[in-house]
Amino acid sequence: MKQDTRLWEIDLLRGVAVLGMITYHLAFDLSYFNVADIGLHAALWTMVGRATASVFVFLVGVSLSLSYSRLKLKGGETKKTRRYLLRGLKIFLYGVVITAVTWFFLDEDFVLFGILHLIGSSIILSIPLLDEKPRTLFFAGILLACFFIIPPSFLLTESHWLIWLGFPPQGFSSVDYAPLLPWYGIVLLG
Repeated sequence: MKQDTRLWEIDLLRGVAVLGMITYHLAFDLSYFNVADIGLHAALWTMVGRATASVFVFLVGVSLSLSYSRLKLKGGETKKTRRYLLRGLKIFLYGVVITAVTWFFLDEDFVLFGILHLIGSSIILSIPLLDEKPRTLFFAGILLACFFIIPPSFLLTESHWLIWLGFPPQGFSSVDYAPLLPWYGIVLLG
């Protein structure tokens, strides 16, 4: 495989995820702003939202792995920390912008730790794991993803400081919430 060759399968999955995201966000916005009664909490819409987010997050792991493989082929292993730290910080800062905008417009439902925060954090957290064996990452990913099956009421805390990790306080609400547990597990599976 040529070093700079794009994989059409990855691009296709990204395209499907983008279409899913546009569809879900359109339905969400119409419902949230009471323009149309879409029934957003129905099982189908929940599955569309979760599937779309899962594909995006899984592709973060796949893309990071492919990017690092290409970097190693070019002999740039020593540049990995700076490269991925800057990439992760940039994406995380986009998430901070989303936090500020939604805080201004949505008040209590603002995005505190959404998908962009997750992606940026995941890239940074993955830097020391880039040379790990795939089997190790797979089992770690499965272990973290198991948090999906824990009832949300078991994860409630008294503190706002653990929201990013996946332990929100009672009554926490956000229009986009993608904590590290369990979502970082999906990144590791990628």
